[in-house]
Amino acid sequence: CGFMSFFGSYRGFHQEFSPRLVIRAYEGLTESSVWWLHLPWVSPLMVGGFIYATRRRLIRAWSLLCWIILAVFICNMIPYPWRSFVDAGVVCSCGWGAISILLFSFRLTFSSFRPTVASDFPSLTDPVAATVLSMQEPGSDSTSSDLEASAAHGSLQLLPNAA
Repeated sequence: CGFMSFFGSYRGFHQEFSPRLVIRAYEGLTESSVWWLHLPWVSPLMVGGFIYATRRRLIRAWSLLCWIILAVFICNMIPYPWRSFVDAGVVCSCGWGAISILLFSFRLTFSSFRPTVASDFPSLTDPVAATVLSMQEPGSDSTSSDLEASAAHGSLQLLPNAA
Protein backbone atom coordinates (compact mmCIF):
# COMPACT_ATOMS: atom_id res chain seq x y z
CA CYS A 1 0.00 0.00 0.00
CA GLY A 2 2.90 2.35 0.80
CA PHE A 3 4.58 1.74 -2.55
CA MET A 4 1.36 2.44 -4.48
CA SER A 5 0.56 5.42 -2.29
CA PHE A 6 3.89 7.08 -3.06
CA PHE A 7 4.22 6.28 -6.76
CA GLY A 8 0.55 6.17 -7.71
CA SER A 9 -0.84 8.84 -5.44
CA TYR A 10 1.90 11.39 -4.90
CA ARG A 11 4.06 11.02 -8.00
CA GLY A 12 1.32 10.00 -10.41
CA PHE A 13 -1.76 11.88 -9.32
CA HIS A 14 -0.59 14.81 -7.18
CA GLN A 15 2.46 15.89 -9.19
CA GLU A 16 1.44 14.95 -12.74
CA PHE A 17 -2.14 14.00 -13.54
CA SER A 18 -4.23 16.25 -11.26
CA PRO A 19 -2.56 19.60 -12.04
CA ARG A 20 -2.47 18.81 -15.78
CA LEU A 21 -6.14 17.76 -15.77
CA VAL A 22 -7.14 20.98 -14.00
CA ILE A 23 -5.05 23.29 -16.19
CA ARG A 24 -6.25 21.57 -19.40
CA ALA A 25 -9.85 21.94 -18.24
CA TYR A 26 -9.35 25.59 -17.40
CA GLU A 27 -7.41 26.60 -20.50
CA GLY A 28 -9.18 24.35 -22.96
CA LEU A 29 -12.73 25.00 -21.88
CA THR A 30 -12.55 28.68 -20.92
CA GLU A 31 -10.00 30.13 -23.31
CA SER A 32 -10.09 27.89 -26.36
CA SER A 33 -11.61 29.13 -29.60
CA VAL A 34 -12.12 25.61 -30.94
CA TRP A 35 -15.90 25.23 -30.72
CA TRP A 36 -16.18 21.44 -30.77
CA LEU A 37 -14.05 21.05 -27.62
CA HIS A 38 -17.02 22.37 -25.63
CA LEU A 39 -19.27 19.48 -26.62
CA PRO A 40 -20.10 17.34 -23.57
CA TRP A 41 -18.87 14.06 -25.09
CA VAL A 42 -15.59 15.56 -26.36
CA SER A 43 -14.54 17.65 -23.34
CA PRO A 44 -13.59 14.73 -21.04
CA LEU A 45 -11.39 13.25 -23.76
CA MET A 46 -9.66 16.61 -24.28
CA VAL A 47 -9.17 17.24 -20.58
CA GLY A 48 -7.73 13.74 -20.09
CA GLY A 49 -5.26 14.25 -22.94
CA PHE A 50 -6.76 11.61 -25.23
CA ILE A 51 -7.42 14.10 -28.05
CA TYR A 52 -6.12 17.55 -28.98
CA ALA A 53 -2.75 17.18 -27.28
CA THR A 54 0.91 16.95 -28.16
CA ARG A 55 2.15 13.70 -29.64
CA ARG A 56 3.91 12.83 -26.36
CA ARG A 57 0.76 13.45 -24.29
CA LEU A 58 -1.36 11.37 -26.67
CA ILE A 59 1.07 8.46 -26.47
CA ARG A 60 1.27 8.67 -22.67
CA ALA A 61 -2.51 8.93 -22.19
CA TRP A 62 -3.40 6.02 -24.47
CA SER A 63 -0.52 3.89 -23.14
CA LEU A 64 -1.62 4.49 -19.56
CA LEU A 65 -5.18 3.52 -20.43
CA CYS A 66 -3.98 0.27 -22.04
CA TRP A 67 -1.72 -0.46 -19.06
CA ILE A 68 -4.59 0.08 -16.61
CA ILE A 69 -6.85 -2.27 -18.58
CA LEU A 70 -4.08 -4.89 -18.64
CA ALA A 71 -3.47 -4.44 -14.89
CA VAL A 72 -7.16 -5.03 -14.17
CA PHE A 73 -7.09 -8.34 -16.05
CA ILE A 74 -3.87 -9.41 -14.29
CA CYS A 75 -5.13 -8.39 -10.84
CA ASN A 76 -8.27 -10.46 -11.33
CA MET A 77 -6.02 -13.55 -11.35
CA ILE A 78 -4.28 -12.72 -8.03
CA PRO A 79 -5.43 -14.94 -5.14
CA TYR A 80 -7.39 -13.61 -2.17
CA PRO A 81 -4.92 -12.43 0.47
CA TRP A 82 -2.66 -10.58 -2.00
CA ARG A 83 -5.38 -8.97 -4.03
CA SER A 84 -6.53 -7.08 -0.95
CA PHE A 85 -3.18 -5.26 -0.83
CA VAL A 86 -3.58 -4.18 -4.46
CA ASP A 87 -7.15 -3.05 -3.79
CA ALA A 88 -6.02 -1.01 -0.77
CA GLY A 89 -3.34 0.68 -2.88
CA VAL A 90 -5.86 1.51 -5.59
CA VAL A 91 -8.28 2.98 -3.04
CA CYS A 92 -5.48 5.13 -1.54
CA SER A 93 -4.35 6.31 -4.98
CA CYS A 94 -7.83 7.14 -6.26
CA GLY A 95 -8.76 8.93 -3.04
CA TRP A 96 -5.56 10.97 -3.08
CA GLY A 97 -6.12 11.76 -6.76
CA ALA A 98 -9.68 12.96 -6.19
CA ILE A 99 -8.56 15.19 -3.31
CA SER A 100 -5.71 16.57 -5.45
CA ILE A 101 -8.07 17.42 -8.31
CA LEU A 102 -10.41 19.22 -5.91
CA LEU A 103 -7.49 21.05 -4.28
CA PHE A 104 -5.98 22.23 -7.59
CA SER A 105 -9.43 23.21 -8.91
CA PHE A 106 -10.20 25.21 -5.78
CA ARG A 107 -6.81 26.95 -5.83
CA LEU A 108 -7.09 27.81 -9.53
CA THR A 109 -10.63 29.12 -9.15
CA PHE A 110 -10.29 31.17 -5.97
CA SER A 111 -6.67 32.36 -6.03
CA SER A 112 -3.99 33.39 -8.49
CA PHE A 113 -2.34 29.96 -8.27
CA ARG A 114 -1.65 28.20 -11.58
CA PRO A 115 -0.15 24.71 -11.70
CA THR A 116 3.39 24.69 -13.10
CA VAL A 117 2.84 21.67 -15.37
CA ALA A 118 2.44 22.14 -19.10
CA SER A 119 -1.07 21.84 -20.49
CA ASP A 120 0.31 19.90 -23.49
CA PHE A 121 -1.93 21.47 -26.10
CA PRO A 122 -0.54 21.11 -29.63
CA SER A 123 1.58 23.97 -30.98
CA LEU A 124 0.29 26.20 -33.71
CA THR A 125 3.03 25.19 -36.13
CA ASP A 126 1.94 21.56 -35.92
CA PRO A 127 -0.02 20.56 -39.08
CA VAL A 128 -2.55 18.64 -36.98
CA ALA A 129 -3.21 21.72 -34.84
CA ALA A 130 -3.67 23.85 -37.97
CA THR A 131 -6.25 21.32 -39.19
CA VAL A 132 -8.07 21.42 -35.86
CA LEU A 133 -8.03 25.19 -35.79
CA SER A 134 -9.44 25.34 -39.29
CA MET A 135 -12.56 23.56 -38.03
CA GLN A 136 -14.08 26.84 -36.85
CA GLU A 137 -17.64 27.26 -35.72
CA PRO A 138 -20.11 27.30 -38.60
CA GLY A 139 -20.65 30.88 -39.79
CA SER A 140 -17.20 32.00 -38.66
CA ASP A 141 -15.40 34.56 -40.84
CA SER A 142 -12.00 32.84 -40.55
CA THR A 143 -10.80 30.62 -43.35
CA SER A 144 -8.12 27.98 -43.15
CA SER A 145 -5.76 30.11 -45.27
CA ASP A 146 -6.16 33.00 -42.80
CA LEU A 147 -5.35 30.63 -39.93
CA GLU A 148 -2.33 29.19 -41.69
CA ALA A 149 -1.01 32.66 -42.53
CA SER A 150 -1.49 33.81 -38.95
CA ALA A 151 0.23 30.70 -37.59
CA ALA A 152 3.15 31.21 -39.98
CA HIS A 153 3.62 34.80 -38.77
CA GLY A 154 3.21 33.82 -35.11
CA SER A 155 0.22 36.12 -34.61
CA LEU A 156 -2.33 33.38 -33.98
CA GLN A 157 -2.76 32.30 -30.38
CA LEU A 158 -4.82 29.30 -29.42
CA LEU A 159 -4.87 30.26 -25.75
CA PRO A 160 -4.70 34.06 -25.62
CA ASN A 161 -4.41 34.41 -21.82
CA ALA A 162 -2.14 31.43 -21.21
CA ALA A 163 1.30 32.21 -19.87
